[in-house]
Amino acid sequence: MKINRLLLLLLALAALPLTSCIQTGGTTGISSSSDPGYTSGEPLSPELPVWSAAETLAAAEEMIDMPTSGIVDVSRADYSYEEMTEDLQTLAVVYDEHFSYHSIGTSAAGRTLYVGVLGNPDARRQIVVSAAIHGREYMTAQLTMKQLEFYLRYYDVGSYQGIPYSELFEQICFYIVPMTNPDGVMIAQQGLESLPEEMRPLIEECYETEEHDVFVTFETYLSRWKANANGVDLNRNYDARWEEYDGADHPQSYQYKGPSPASEPETQAMVALMDSLPNVIATLCVHSQGEVIYWNCGQGEDTRSTTRGFAEEVSKRNGYELIDEQNNDASLSDWSELERSVPAITVEIGKGALVLPTEQFPTVWLENYDLLPLTAAYFLSIPDEVSTAQF
Repeated sequence: MKINRLLLLLLALAALPLTSCIQTGGTTGISSSSDPGYTSGEPLSPELPVWSAAETLAAAEEMIDMPTSGIVDVSRADYSYEEMTEDLQTLAVVYDEHFSYHSIGTSAAGRTLYVGVLGNPDARRQIVVSAAIHGREYMTAQLTMKQLEFYLRYYDVGSYQGIPYSELFEQICFYIVPMTNPDGVMIAQQGLESLPEEMRPLIEECYETEEHDVFVTFETYLSRWKANANGVDLNRNYDARWEEYDGADHPQSYQYKGPSPASEPETQAMVALMDSLPNVIATLCVHSQGEVIYWNCGQGEDTRSTTRGFAEEVSKRNGYELIDEQNNDASLSDWSELERSVPAITVEIGKGALVLPTEQFPTVWLENYDLLPLTAAYFLSIPDEVSTAQF
């Protein structure tokens, strides 16, 4: 960790007035008890004014207007594994009361897989978030990390529909894996040099054996890489109708489901994470691109209406198209629904490019900055026996 950077951040945050980042035309904030949208009880920090939706939005707008400010830098597209690791360390020091992180395993190339824990670890309900399960979709890691910073910075004053962030994250704890496929991300960003020498020949073989609609250079091929370092598409590697999925029959940059279900260490780590939590009530998978939301995997009636309602709430908030057509591809969301009876959706951020450019991040941010509080509020709003499905 860069100690000088951390000290500067601590000094800057200590000197920052809590409400200095918002301009609300003279409004100083409203208490949650006076907000018509707040129904969950008194705020956990009643001495602090809880912001309205407009004030929370103003803070989100200011944060993105200064992309290099704070801890997570969103001024460049190629947010790397090393940056993410350093940012997790810094967040855990600056916001140690409400955030921690730990290893859940290692990738095929030996990189540590991290999960961030946001909120009350003793909460009786948990939600799992997965981002960057496909290498080239690394803006999703950047988004989830900036979301983490935002919620932590405004933990006691931010709100969603009048409910304080503190109330939401006290009742539901989030387990966030911001880079589920770090090897794939680094292949897409830095090419073969990101891998140990002994793993590089397989990637070169993938390029030679994969069918290409049009000629692409090796460098372009790597920049579009989705799989892990073994050439397995991790979002096709879950034991959820795995046998039925008809993808590539050998390692390549995408759509190879692996030699067996959960053959990959990254998949095994996610399964172990889910197994380790006492009551996972939802799984949120963040992908790019397309500005669509997938929810239908042919799940049973026990989770179908809850999952559809979850997807509808997200669609109403970010404007993404709801895809009702059934989709089965041995993905993490399929496995969550079909094998664990846990509601799961896939949100595809951005549009128009295989690798989303930096210029799209402000739009993506404003569409999704409150995605996790929305998720918590939705599952707190439905009957407890529905939202606490056990597996």
